[in-house]
Amino acid sequence: MAVVGNKLWLNLNTGTGNLELTQDPAGVINKELIPKADIAAIIPVKRNVKPAPPEDQYWIYPYPAMTIIEILFRGERRPALRIELQSIVNQPTWSTGLQTGMNQAIADLGAFV
Repeated sequence: MAVVGNKLWLNLNTGTGNLELTQDPAGVINKELIPKADIAAIIPVKRNVKPAPPEDQYWIYPYPAMTIIEILFRGERRPALRIELQSIVNQPTWSTGLQTGMNQAIADLGAFV
């Protein structure tokens, strides 16, 4: 699964021990619960920035930068999950499009796991 371009709400639910991904703020549409025990690692995958003119005409990505992380899972039950941090609506320190946002996301997710 890859999440890029669509808006996404991500909650770190310490009560249930789940990482909750939904496509609406109420947590109803396409809700995915990921038990933190299933998460093996969170790694940065890509950090690119839109080039300056005239090369910027070839940039087709929906954001001016790429800040993609990957969540790796234990065992072979499920493929890795790639998330564009700028797609996450409710984590403003992650969705800045900057390296600091990517670092903060990895630190927060790592502390949760």
